[in-house]
Amino acid sequence: MQQTPAPGRLTLEQVAADFGVHAMTLSKWMRRAGIDDGVKPGTTTQENTELREARRRIKLLEQENEAAAGRGLPVAGESAGKRIYPLVKEPAFAWLHQFKRLRIRYERRADLHQGLLELACGLICLRRLRTSS
Repeated sequence: MQQTPAPGRLTLEQVAADFGVHAMTLSKWMRRAGIDDGVKPGTTTQENTELREARRRIKLLEQENEAAAGRGLPVAGESAGKRIYPLVKEPAFAWLHQFKRLRIRYERRADLHQGLLELACGLICLRRLRTSS
């Protein structure tokens, strides 16, 4: 059973039609305005924006910690510990650094860059085998 509006009052549907939006959209706008004004309970638009930004920063820091842990670097709040085989990684990166296309990444596609990286590793191994025999 629908209520008829009091004389001189418009229904939500009529106001929504005047704005050219759906009645549900106007209802959501009014609810959001009530929350932002402090009339209704809920998180305000500003609080939602701050929460979204904080979550984004937390996610970025977690990704940096995972990347640092994968490279053997100390993670925030942990001790550095001993590095395992430090003399293997540095020369490998130095050998890869002599390939200009890997030093300055020209390839936009990751699969092409990966292919060039594998080719460079193969050339480095071939050169090491030739000099050792």
